[in-house]
Amino acid sequence: MVATVSALLGGVPLTVEALGDPRVIEDARALETAAVHYGASVSPFIQNLYKYQAESEDQGLSYVSAIALEEQVVWQYNRGQLVGVQDPKPPPRTKLAAIYPHEGTMLSDNPYAILDAPWVDATKRRAAEAFLGYLHEPEQKALFLDAGFRDEEDKAGEELKKDPGLIAEPGYKQVPAPDTAVTEAVRELWDRVRKPASVLIVIDVSGSMKNTVEGAGKSRLRLAQEAARPAVDSLARTDEVGLWAFSSPLGDDRDPWRVPVPLGPVTGNATRYKTEVDKLRAEGDTALYATTRAAVNALRERSSADRINGVVLLSDGANRYIRDNDLKQLLTDLDPENTDNPVRVFTIAYGDESDEATLTGIAQASRGVAYNARDPRAIRAVIQDVLSNF
Repeated sequence: MVATVSALLGGVPLTVEALGDPRVIEDARALETAAVHYGASVSPFIQNLYKYQAESEDQGLSYVSAIALEEQVVWQYNRGQLVGVQDPKPPPRTKLAAIYPHEGTMLSDNPYAILDAPWVDATKRRAAEAFLGYLHEPEQKALFLDAGFRDEEDKAGEELKKDPGLIAEPGYKQVPAPDTAVTEAVRELWDRVRKPASVLIVIDVSGSMKNTVEGAGKSRLRLAQEAARPAVDSLARTDEVGLWAFSSPLGDDRDPWRVPVPLGPVTGNATRYKTEVDKLRAEGDTALYATTRAAVNALRERSSADRINGVVLLSDGANRYIRDNDLKQLLTDLDPENTDNPVRVFTIAYGDESDEATLTGIAQASRGVAYNARDPRAIRAVIQDVLSNF
């Protein structure tokens, strides 16, 4: 956002007053309308892009056409080294090309600092200084250059120079990091211009959610409730939120899902959402496919291009609903290429009995992101990561 606003202002130093200019606000908001979804890191974008372009070049571009990345991440991707994936893959068929904005960009700097703290005694300080000297020796510096980084003088190594998608001497302008007051103003601007979202949170309440989590002393459902309840606080006032629960049809129910909170503005739904999350009870089996399809269709009916439309789907088991067990058809139905109103599904494989492979397939088919909470004790952090997409 700092680099974007700097470009909108023609490269002049940022000020709090300039960030409040109505023209800057509107131009920044217009740019944000192009957002596919947001994220806490670039790894989901990189991994999804690799998968989709492997299927066809058009598939890759149907997911995303530009990503803000570090130069070294582009170098890695073109070699088949994906952020967040340990094992290298074959180089992608369609490689990335870096664009160096002529208006300028911020430097991704990784400073080395010796802390001034009570626990940093003279011995530790000497060790830290020795390690810094070690890093500056030619042999160690060469390791960084061979890994696609630039040196401390911003010079590219031979490996980076070999990549035709990168420019060894781009001559870009560096946008300086702003002071504290401007940084706070940029954060406030982001809250005003970010693309709003419509988020339907769908929680599995089948009987297995009663199971006690070892080491936590609580059920899977209770941990999920404690994590999902404050989730609404992460959304903006301009967002929409709704809550569904699913298992299998109970009593006289025709459908295996229930709608405790219909999708609506966060400002009106937040309190009711928290109340209904606390009321969830575990019972029945897992109608995963039918509920996923119904939730996506419900959101499609009111989706709009000026919003990020997403279903957050948490499940701790595999589909056990015989009336709808056609996974292949579900994945086809979720493909954005088959609809004018695409909805992305962000899945959470919850617990060691979850069907992670299927949930990953659902996320990928819809151009969403799959998350792993096989350890239920990590569910709060996982849900926070999921909500960073909005």
